[in-house]
Amino acid sequence: VRTLTANEVNSIKEETKIASLSTENGIIVLDANEQLNLKPGMTVDLVKASKIIARVKIININGSLAIAYIRPGANLNDLSKGDTVKILR
Repeated sequence: VRTLTANEVNSIKEETKIASLSTENGIIVLDANEQLNLKPGMTVDLVKASKIIARVKIININGSLAIAYIRPGANLNDLSKGDTVKILR
């Protein structure tokens, strides 16, 4: 987990909501509108309150949802369904 500077956080324009979460299985589902242009195989960082809280790897796009694996090292306590997170590529 890394803390970002205010300038780094302000430069991140893309954000999404956590639609679903299974920490037991290491799976997270994100709202994925077309503007985000998320694709299977992409790895992105999720940022909340100026901290990178998780790195996830997109495994599938299903309509407007992106299903991803939560990579090791994530701060699972900071991930909750309904949270808004920024996407750092």
